[in-house]
Amino acid sequence: MQQEIAHIRNYAAVQSIRYPDKFLVDYSVDPELTEKFMLKLLLQPLVENAMIHGIQKKEGAGTISIHVERSGSRMVFHVVDDGKGMTEAELEALRRRLDVPASEQPQEGSYGLRNVNERLQLHYGADSRLHIESKPNAGTHVSFSIPILEGPYESHDRR
Repeated sequence: MQQEIAHIRNYAAVQSIRYPDKFLVDYSVDPELTEKFMLKLLLQPLVENAMIHGIQKKEGAGTISIHVERSGSRMVFHVVDDGKGMTEAELEALRRRLDVPASEQPQEGSYGLRNVNERLQLHYGADSRLHIESKPNAGTHVSFSIPILEGPYESHDRR
C-alpha cells in the first residue's frame, strides 16, 4: 500500500503546481497497514476524481482526505473531499453507471470510478465494491474495503 500512497503524493505534487493554493491533501494511514499488499492504482483515480469533480468546481480552496484503517480482517479506504458534491439525482445516476459493465455502457463519464469498481470486484469480490455518499456543496465520500493480504500475488504491490 505504500506505493499507492506514493502515487497519490506524486499526483498531488503535480496538481499543486497546476493549481497552487487550491487544495490540501490530508493523510491518515494506519502504520500497521503500510506494508500490506493491494491491487495497484485503486486510490489515485479516486483522488483524481475528487480533485476534478469536487475541489476544482468549488469556489476557494478545498481538502481531500485519505483515511486507511483496519476493520477486522479488512483494510478500509476512505477518500473524502469537501468540494462541490452531488445532488441525490446525480448520485443515484452515478451509482447506476457503476453497476453496468463498461462493455454495455454508452459513451459517458465515470470511467475512472467504473474501472476501479470493476477491478475491486474482480480481484476481491462483491464486498469490495465502491460506496459513494455525497451532498451538494458539502463534498463526496468514496470508500471500499479489501481483505488484508499477507503475501504477494499477481498485480499487487509490496508497498
